[in-house]
Amino acid sequence: MFGVQIKTMLANMGKIRETLINKMDLTPLSGLIHMDGIHLGGKPRKSNHRGKMTSEVMKAKLTKGKRAKHFMSRKNLERRKNRRVVLSLCLAGEAGEGSIRTMAFVTHSENEQNVMTLASHFVAPHSMIWSDENAAYGGLQGTTIEHYAVPHALMFCTSDGVNNNLAEAWNSRIRRYEYGVGHGFRPKYMQDYVCEMVWRENNRRQCQKTKIQDLLKGMMGSPPSRWWKGYFQGNHRDGELTLEYFLQRAAKAAQSAA
Repeated sequence: MFGVQIKTMLANMGKIRETLINKMDLTPLSGLIHMDGIHLGGKPRKSNHRGKMTSEVMKAKLTKGKRAKHFMSRKNLERRKNRRVVLSLCLAGEAGEGSIRTMAFVTHSENEQNVMTLASHFVAPHSMIWSDENAAYGGLQGTTIEHYAVPHALMFCTSDGVNNNLAEAWNSRIRRYEYGVGHGFRPKYMQDYVCEMVWRENNRRQCQKTKIQDLLKGMMGSPPSRWWKGYFQGNHRDGELTLEYFLQRAAKAAQSAA
C-alpha cells in the first residue's frame, strides 16, 4: 500500500512503538484499580508425532507436580525461558465505562516484590486494588492501599461485586494479539507490543482521526529513534526492556517536577 519494502515498514513500526513506550503516562492511578498478571511467550510447541498416549504416561502427566519439565523436549525447555509475566493495572471508570486508563509492565514473575513495586510507584495512596487470590498481592494488606480479592478457584465475582474483569479483558486482548497478529512474542521486544496494546486500550473509544493525530503528535515531538535508527545496519537495542526502565523514567519525571 505504501510502496516501500517490508524492512522499511518493520523499522517504522518499531519507531512508532518506541514512541508509545516513551509516551506511556506513568502518573499514579487513583481510584478503583483491577490488577492481574498474564503469562506471555515461551509457549511449547506440539510434538511432531501424533500418537495416543498410554494410560501410564497420561496418569503421570496428570499427577500433581509432574506436569511441566518432565515431559518437555529440550527445545521446548529452551523455549520456555522466553516466558514472561505482564502485570496490568486497569483504572475503573463509571458504570458502563470499563477501564479508562491502563498501564502494563513486563516482569519475570507475578510475585509480591513486583506487585509491591508497581503499587508503590504507580498507584496513589488510599486507592483500592481488586485482584485474584494470588498470594503475591498479600503484601498490600496493612498499606495505604485497600485490597480485595476474588477467589477464582470458586467464582468470577464475589457477592460484594469484587472482581478483576477489567484486567482479565485486557489480558484476553493481548493474548489474541500474541496468537493472531504477532504469532508469538519474544522477551526483547515484548514491552514494545505491550505498550502498543496499552495505547490501543486507552484510545479504543476515540475516532480514527483522533488516533492518527495522537500518533503523529507523539512521533513529531519525539527525538530521533535510539533503538530503530539504523536497525538493518546492525544498530540493535541491548537486551529487553525491564520494569527498571520505567522506574527510572518515573524518577526523572519526579525530579523535573520538583
